Amino acid sequence: VFELHDAAENRHSFLSIVDNGTTFHIIVHVRDGGGTPSSRKCWDKFMKAWVSWAGMPKIVTIDRGAHNRGVFARSLTQAGVYLRQAGLESPEQIGRGERHGGIIKSAMKRTIHQHNIIGKRDMKLVGFEAQCEKNDFVRKGGFSPSQWVLGKLPRGLGRYLDEDEIGHLGILEGQTDPGTEFALR
Repeated sequence: VFELHDAAENRHSFLSIVDNGTTFHIIVHVRDGGGTPSSRKCWDKFMKAWVSWAGMPKIVTIDRGAHNRGVFARSLTQAGVYLRQAGLESPEQIGRGERHGGIIKSAMKRTIHQHNIIGKRDMKLVGFEAQCEKNDFVRKGGFSPSQWVLGKLPRGLGRYLDEDEIGHLGILEGQTDPGTEFALR
């Protein structure tokens, strides 16, 4: 779980899930106001965001945070998942998660600062957009994590360099209209 401040200095916590093989990354807003979310809430969000489409993993590497104990750890163990807990003073044991968490946090911080993002709903949108951009544009072996997971690059609405989307001028115009939901995203 990592924490970010919105433009009004309100704290927001996000659960960060990174696949070790493909580096596909999902983040989920778990707490408004900061602090440690409950392990039950993290378990529920993990089930909805990851297990619902990818299935139960075989191995999960976690840090020693309280959100990873209790219901979360017990439920994973009961599902036959092997839990690897990083040592207290050994952040290198969860290095991939830390590295990719840093990438997504820096993208979110820039967006929050540039667009004066305030509130839970807008922070969720920022997280979603940062997650999509990271999964579509960071490369591993020449392919993005989205390509590894989906077998193709996801459709990007209104991308100038996408030949299939170049004729959708209304989409490109909608991006510049500040009152639309699309422009907010």
